[in-house]
Amino acid sequence: MGADERQPGFGAAYLVAALGVLVLGAYTAFEPFGRDQGIHSTIAYAWGEGLTTYRDVFNIKPPMTTAMHRLSQLLFGHDMQAIRYLDWVIFFATTLGVVRILQKLGRSAAEAGAAGLGLSVIYYSMTYWEHAQTDGWAAFTVVPSLLCLIAGWERTGRARALWMLLGGAMLGVGVGFKYTIMAAGLLVFAPLFSQGTVRFRWSDLGFYVLGGALVLGTIVAILVSGGALEPFLEIQNYIRGYIAYGAERSDFLWDLIVMVGPAPVNIWIILGGFLLWLAALMRGEALFFYVIAIWGVTGWLSGFVQAKGFAYHFLPMMPAYAVFWGLCIGALTSALRRRLGSAALASAFMIAGLAWVISTTPIWPRMAGHLRLLQANATIQEHHAIHPMPVDFDIAATEDFAALLATHRAPGDSLFVWGYETMIYFLAEEPPRYRYPFAWPFVVDFHDGRYTPDLMARLAANPPRHVVVQDSDATPWVTGRPESSAEFLALFPELSSFLDANYTPVAETEKFTLLERQ
Repeated sequence: MGADERQPGFGAAYLVAALGVLVLGAYTAFEPFGRDQGIHSTIAYAWGEGLTTYRDVFNIKPPMTTAMHRLSQLLFGHDMQAIRYLDWVIFFATTLGVVRILQKLGRSAAEAGAAGLGLSVIYYSMTYWEHAQTDGWAAFTVVPSLLCLIAGWERTGRARALWMLLGGAMLGVGVGFKYTIMAAGLLVFAPLFSQGTVRFRWSDLGFYVLGGALVLGTIVAILVSGGALEPFLEIQNYIRGYIAYGAERSDFLWDLIVMVGPAPVNIWIILGGFLLWLAALMRGEALFFYVIAIWGVTGWLSGFVQAKGFAYHFLPMMPAYAVFWGLCIGALTSALRRRLGSAALASAFMIAGLAWVISTTPIWPRMAGHLRLLQANATIQEHHAIHPMPVDFDIAATEDFAALLATHRAPGDSLFVWGYETMIYFLAEEPPRYRYPFAWPFVVDFHDGRYTPDLMARLAANPPRHVVVQDSDATPWVTGRPESSAEFLALFPELSSFLDANYTPVAETEKFTLLERQ
């Protein structure tokens, strides 16, 4: 879409972007589950064991999250690290896709390569909690969708229609992860603002929507065939109470910086690139300007409408921030080349500067910590334990308890977990057979009792051999209640009476109690 697309140097740009993912993201291969990864890996594992998601296992997320976790298990086995490996692969492809988008939009190789590197610096400065998240995967689908749009804008006739259809299909996959990413579909209208460089056609919109509808229709058909559509819709209706949490929060500045807060240096680089992006409009680079504007605003909107302020909800903004990052670093590189009169010397200065930037982020201490453990032949559990834990979640305590649980269980022993650490099922390699893999649907302040008869009937029909009761897992920001799962039993007489009458404690840790059927 511009003469710059054919300029030399893009081989180096792709190499820089690729090395950024491979080097800066290497430590994520040792990251533990966060709570969300534990929940959805367990649901995916249950799917592999013959339990239908939604119908047999309660799940609040759209279907593609489960599919992604199941794919990781098929590719890399029943392993906590499987989802980290797949996320690394998907992010690698996404990063190269961002470089390609900038190349097609006529940006310089220095800007495109730096944007690819910036994407890694931003993403890998975040924590294990934000990596391998639903919002991130939804955001990543916008990249191939936009590449298809650009390919379509360059063509006419049937080829254009097919590219639009494929672009819509890619975004349809994204909606299968997160409904809010649908707003990124506004990118199809970018040619309206291109000042004539690209022509918008209403047929583009039609084929784009059709592509998305075909993917979403296929997902619905799969749910219908498995008898899962009705329970899926019922659950989506139920969680409207959760969506209301935080609906009165309004902090625009927090929304803008929460994702890059772990590495403040990124804020200044992004701000510098933002000013350069504004200047692009003054130079008549309308298509580039409005593509990034739509991408960034719809990414912010995806997080804003969720009204929680969680950093990972704003991951759809990350590619736009990476573009700003690339514009700033690209401009500094060009300025140094002019000033020093030597490309090699300018590159040396930039490499030193970028090394300093990375050293100020959380990436370096994490890499160093895992390298030390590798040298010491540490266990994967020791790698997990070096990551900071919030008060309501402790991966080391959970893995230690899973090991303790294994000493009490025989093959085939049934298990029910009353708590938030669904991953116990995954670690025990026993799927959640009582439909509700975590306590959340019952402990939320909007629970109206609808699920209680079903749970109690399932427990009474086939009482589990073991029950795990979790304490210290209170999460009022997602339940609306201050009680932990263990404390909530006092407010759930049906379950507490069932446990008191039929179970005896056989082991206890600070966060978990193991009950065995009498």
